[in-house]
Amino acid sequence: MESDSLHEHDKSWKAFFITTLFILCTANVYAQSSDTIFSRYFRYAQNFADSYPREKVSLHLDNASYYLGDTIWFKAYVVTAEQNLPTTISKPLYVELLDQLGNVVERQIIQLTDGEGTGQIILNNTFFTGYYEMRAYTKWMLAFDNPSCFSRVLPVYRKRLSDKETPRSIATYRMDASMKQRPKDKEKKFTVRFFPEGGQLVKGISSIVAFEATSRDKGAADVEGTVVLPSGEELAHIRSLHDGMGYFEYKPEEKAGVAKIDYEGSTYQFDLPEALPQGYVLRIDNRREMLDITVARSSQAMKDTLAVFVSSQGRPYKCMTLDFEDELNCQFRISTKELPPGVQQISLVNLKGETLCERFCYVMPRSSMLLACKTDHALYRPFEPVTCRIKVRDHLNRPVQANLSVSIRNGVESDFREYDHSIYTDLLLVSDLKGYIHQPGFYFENQSAERFKMLDVLLLVRGWRKYDLSRLIGKRPFLPRYLPETSLTLYGQVESYFGKALRNVGVSILARRDSVSIAGMTKTDSLGYFSAPVDGFSGSMDALIQTRNEGKKWNKQAVVKLFRNFEPSLRKLDYYELNPEWKETGDLKQLLDTLDIAYKDSVFGPDHHLLDEVVVNAKRLNLLLKQTERFEKEILGYYNITQVVDKMRDKGEAVYNLPMLLKELNPNFRLSDSLSLHYNNSRVLFIVNGGVLSYGKTDYVLDKDVDAIKSIMLYYDQAGGESVFVMNKQSNRVTKFTANNFWSGRWQDGDLSDLPLQDAIGADSGPDALWGEKDRKTMKKGPLQKSSVVVCSITTIDDWDPNKTYKARRGIRHTYIQGYNEPLEFYSPAYPDGAPLYTEDSRRTLYWNPNVKTNEKGEAVIRCYNSDNSAPLIINVETLYKGSPSSLNIYSMGY
Repeated sequence: MESDSLHEHDKSWKAFFITTLFILCTANVYAQSSDTIFSRYFRYAQNFADSYPREKVSLHLDNASYYLGDTIWFKAYVVTAEQNLPTTISKPLYVELLDQLGNVVERQIIQLTDGEGTGQIILNNTFFTGYYEMRAYTKWMLAFDNPSCFSRVLPVYRKRLSDKETPRSIATYRMDASMKQRPKDKEKKFTVRFFPEGGQLVKGISSIVAFEATSRDKGAADVEGTVVLPSGEELAHIRSLHDGMGYFEYKPEEKAGVAKIDYEGSTYQFDLPEALPQGYVLRIDNRREMLDITVARSSQAMKDTLAVFVSSQGRPYKCMTLDFEDELNCQFRISTKELPPGVQQISLVNLKGETLCERFCYVMPRSSMLLACKTDHALYRPFEPVTCRIKVRDHLNRPVQANLSVSIRNGVESDFREYDHSIYTDLLLVSDLKGYIHQPGFYFENQSAERFKMLDVLLLVRGWRKYDLSRLIGKRPFLPRYLPETSLTLYGQVESYFGKALRNVGVSILARRDSVSIAGMTKTDSLGYFSAPVDGFSGSMDALIQTRNEGKKWNKQAVVKLFRNFEPSLRKLDYYELNPEWKETGDLKQLLDTLDIAYKDSVFGPDHHLLDEVVVNAKRLNLLLKQTERFEKEILGYYNITQVVDKMRDKGEAVYNLPMLLKELNPNFRLSDSLSLHYNNSRVLFIVNGGVLSYGKTDYVLDKDVDAIKSIMLYYDQAGGESVFVMNKQSNRVTKFTANNFWSGRWQDGDLSDLPLQDAIGADSGPDALWGEKDRKTMKKGPLQKSSVVVCSITTIDDWDPNKTYKARRGIRHTYIQGYNEPLEFYSPAYPDGAPLYTEDSRRTLYWNPNVKTNEKGEAVIRCYNSDNSAPLIINVETLYKGSPSSLNIYSMGY
């Protein structure tokens, strides 16, 4: 993660930190005369929470899964972590789409107004299917020791060109191991992890131990077993409650117990966490209205002065100094009415400010919004009008005028989970836990004691120290990595080629997009830093940054670094994110297909038949699909060169030529004795925009012109390059062409332009001069050898001219500057005159509106039209009202 230090920002923020430091230091001085050290810690933590408020994000998406070519519509809710009120801390929100390997496919900047913003990502910038991660964060959310962000994984399926093609299809690729990879654990086939309550076991003290059982191939594992001593004596029975998680009571003795777990006909043995010879144990019984807290010590000789802190979102609400009174246990009770809703962090702390034990509990919200939705039908015929009535009430059943985001989608073609993520689970649970939470809505489905116990066990397993109490109470220094962004600003630094900061250098920026141009000037400070406001920018703009000393005629040769590559670390994807579970609709779909056939008969008559050309077209599409599936298995890698080069230059790294760049991207590239490129032991065939350039070398064209390259794809070609494969991003299908010489029509001497490729390869001049003698010996005169090659397929920028140079001139850096995303309006067709002659309308999202307002009666009426197949509806509504997040996720036919 890039860390732009505080001096890169404007002077107003220096005042902010001086004020903050004064507040914290004042608290520290005042505490020297306070009653106890713990009261000092408490006040310090309160001041810290005031000075460094946190933020959270939730995105409401129009659908749960997508096909290539679809549009992801979203609304962002950004709130303060403590009260879930719309944030005023940050204005830009960064929304990213990452592929399954972790490459950022698209990054957008959303302008927040009253903590809300809208946008869309059109899935036409990639042709890879897979499980994509959508992230959202403010820069301020990355400023702390434990950076946080919104994260949701979405299946992106292969685009269907006909109803005959298999739905929900995801390709298999053989991506090279050198490609960017997400973190991976060396997973065992079956494993059980144990989590002692409070974080530790102590010999002689009974403790609650939570556990999580997982199967590498099946996810959560429901198990049973026992805890036994080496002698065989049984100490506890083990049984999972939900999603492989459960708990048992265990009192460790001198000889440690082991867990014997039965799973799928086999018995596995696991060691329990090692117990300390002496220490403290924190135990909490969450009775919903009360927290019964017990702190146990192993000996009366332990005389530490201890306190229990109860905090939420980094703010302390309770601090109780313990008095054991010569007992081994100290017990007390806290009313949850005195605590905010959500995850509570309960810490056992000594006088040194050290956290000895820590436990996480959940306090249920005492009031919430009531959302209700009613449709005029449970099932809709093709093109039938839809009427949906939404009501919003508060906890006293009074109407609420609220701003809603609403999605209505086809209930057969769209994926559905009853207990899916929502703004409610995002803000009140998931954002404060570690790792992926499978179907979090399950824990709030009812208010039973059993469900509440499952939630408590979840917190024992997934609770994490998001807020480090030692920092909050001032025992460890804290300086945020970044500052809050109240506007969109580009920060950078100008250095010499030797890394020396250049002061008082003029920096001019010219940005263009279509017919819009924006220009501005600034100067570097004494350390070479500069900043430029880009609040007025929208979309991605082509930009030139010029450096020149004042009064000089020529530009200053310099390196322009930009500080804009901050992002969260990549995370491992959970089993359930890669193997999502959806509502089964197969039987329903068969029934509805029968109804749709009857509908077509009513429109066209019972004797309609498929035209011959339709049958022929279906066969052609099937051939293209099979060809695409074969090609996908040969893909080794894909690189967004524009993005890669910009990031390298942002760090001050020089990008000299294409061969060096390729070796930087992928260590499998190597230079042979003849200075031609090989990929491991395979020859490399360079193809530019579908035309064969050469084997092994690019120094005739594109060598030093990396700015002209948009992207590169690597793939194996068993036929030795006789054909060229081009992936069409519109159809998501591969088209196979006969390989043509790239120079055909471009070679100025005219002696090669009309020759077929094999004759050009055998020539002694022109493009053949690109090959060395050793390379020439590996090829025959005439047709190409049919041996496996690695194709480096290059796509250039639009309107690229090989006879023109794109290298930036002296003192000028070419880059792209990103402004705020421009939200588009969702299009929903209308069929007011009834069912038309059969029209193709394959929409899965029928309606999306991020800003639906209820009237004074708390009601909103939504009208739209169904697509071209019969289906029930999935209706998803989300809102945030006065700090209370609420959501509704229903299936119109029931579940």
